[in-house]
Amino acid sequence: MLTLSASGWWLLLIALGAVGLAAWSYANTRPALSRGWQWGLGALRAASLFLIAALLLEPFWASEQTTTHPPQLAVALDNSLSMQHTGIDTTEAPVSEQMDALLDTWTSALDAAPRAYPFDADVRPNATPTYDGTRTNITAALRGVPLQYAPHTDTPLNAIALISDGQHNSGPLPLQAAEAAGVPIYPIVVGDTLPQRDVQVRRLRTNEVGYVDTPHPIEARIRSIDARGESVTVTLRRGGTVLDEQQITLPEGTADQPVPLSYTPDEPGPHTLTVTVSDLPDQATDATNTQSTTVQIEDRARTAWIVAGSAFPDVGALRRALDQNPEWEVSATIATPQGDLLTPLDTADEAPDVVLLVGFPTADTPARAVDAVRSWVDTQPLLVFWGPQVDANRLASLAGTRLPVQWSPAPAREVRPIPTSDARTHPAWADLNASEAWDGLPPVLGAGGSADVRAGARVLLETEAGAPLLTTLQRDRQRSALVSGYRTWRWTTLPASRSESAALWPTLVTNLARWASTDVDTPVRIRPDAPVFAGTEAVTFSGRVLDGRGEPVSDATVSLTVTSDEDELPFTMQHVGGGQYQLDAGTLPAGSYTYTATAVRGDTDLGTDAGGFEVDAPNIERQDTRANVELMEQIATRSGGTVLFLEDAEQLPEQLRTHPQFTETTTTERSAYALAHAWPLLLLIVVLLGGEWFFRKRQGLA
Repeated sequence: MLTLSASGWWLLLIALGAVGLAAWSYANTRPALSRGWQWGLGALRAASLFLIAALLLEPFWASEQTTTHPPQLAVALDNSLSMQHTGIDTTEAPVSEQMDALLDTWTSALDAAPRAYPFDADVRPNATPTYDGTRTNITAALRGVPLQYAPHTDTPLNAIALISDGQHNSGPLPLQAAEAAGVPIYPIVVGDTLPQRDVQVRRLRTNEVGYVDTPHPIEARIRSIDARGESVTVTLRRGGTVLDEQQITLPEGTADQPVPLSYTPDEPGPHTLTVTVSDLPDQATDATNTQSTTVQIEDRARTAWIVAGSAFPDVGALRRALDQNPEWEVSATIATPQGDLLTPLDTADEAPDVVLLVGFPTADTPARAVDAVRSWVDTQPLLVFWGPQVDANRLASLAGTRLPVQWSPAPAREVRPIPTSDARTHPAWADLNASEAWDGLPPVLGAGGSADVRAGARVLLETEAGAPLLTTLQRDRQRSALVSGYRTWRWTTLPASRSESAALWPTLVTNLARWASTDVDTPVRIRPDAPVFAGTEAVTFSGRVLDGRGEPVSDATVSLTVTSDEDELPFTMQHVGGGQYQLDAGTLPAGSYTYTATAVRGDTDLGTDAGGFEVDAPNIERQDTRANVELMEQIATRSGGTVLFLEDAEQLPEQLRTHPQFTETTTTERSAYALAHAWPLLLLIVVLLGGEWFFRKRQGLA
């Protein structure tokens, strides 16, 4: 259909004008033309003038194409592993054959064949179902399937059939996605709605670090389902060696019970520990009967000496902060006015890994007490904490250049801690980046007077006035830190509503002690971020690289090789600031792995580190052994559909026909084409004008 930007009467006026102008042009030519040539050339001119003038009206050629679509059914097909472990009967046919047969039944009963979209952690439009996905994200299915239809494609969507056991374990709840789908959703419940008889190793809890010749505890949480009165054996193994074993009786119904296990390591290094619970007769699956973890066993615990100038609450708070971590053996003493240490420290054997001076020395501390710890202050990692009676001048005389900040004596003042931008890249700042948690800490008393920060020191905490509150220093391969404030015990006695803030101070004290006591002669320290990774999560590493002076290296090439029984996987770690390096190695198959990291700068080999880790088989899809019919009913209610069980799923086409939305859809596609851009029309104008010129020349006209 032709449309114009003006009234169609203009075409008639243009036609009359073109004919009149052409007739006038050839009525009195010189030389005179016969009537046949007058009509012929006049027709050529009239036609070309008409077409040129008509284009000024911006003519468009509009067309419509109407298509009728039969009602369309999309099938969101759960491709996860749990489809094989929720009680579906596979004695006669595997899950895949049952699903194929159901789709064939729907295809023969519906006007349009349904399209199947497998999903697990995400929708996989063109994949073949394998029923081995490690996660179930129903939300992703209900959001992703409509994207395959109008308005995103030319095909409308009338309904969705969701075939699943309903065990949603990844992503947000699917109820909002069900409402937003815009079409009725018919959940097809696969499996039994009652939990199946099973026993599982649900979780392992243990310390990541243990010590040689020291009992190491592991708590295994065992879940049992429908196994009342049954006895099972829980076994702890390392490799093929049984380390511990417990016999337990399972309770009624579905219940979890902790089982304590332990062993005494006899050698340092990474230890991969496996806990297994024996099978139940007729249990749903034995895939959840085993779980592993890896612990790092070290030769001995680190030692910390706390030397206090007086008895005040910060001393006990610092000791508790370190004592709660089993890697630390803490001794504490207070200097008496008589010059002795209240609890003598054993100075005859090995030096402590770190020395903590807490409000030490005071003006009343005898010289004999100061001299008792001077050699350790000069040579060992040092943490200094301000106190209510500390003598700034005597402290400077004792610690000398080990102090990151030199303070002039002045009364203390109330201050609040503010993390600096430099703190985030410091090794001691792990797990301390929650800025809102720092805002929840009460004020403390900070050192008064002026502060002289030494060259090379790093300020991690400051006051509102910009004065240093926590400063670290590494010089001549020695590390030290100064907390220029006291009453920090208040940071550990906060109400439950501020638990995140209450955890900051113990974490910071432990981090500072680890950082100060870390051997700077070990320049490369790379560790996996967890001893055991689930099969569905990425394996990640982090660590730091130091040069020969113990300074962070930001331009090293850190190569890391992950080795399994079958393969070697090379990676390169990325520098993230402050000599810290990270790596995301992606997901790896279940198994035991070792790794070796090597750091090189230019032609210089900076050092290596090595260790091991474990990747567990993804068990989350096997842990829930029943269909979640409650969630499927909610999805149906929110979307306007109806729940069906697998044995009744052949009735779906009949139910669809009664739904008002499941009807054929008519779509009209309209198109418009500007004739001014139509090359055939432009070519016709050129031909008309060219023909007129050619024949005029043949007749002797100019």
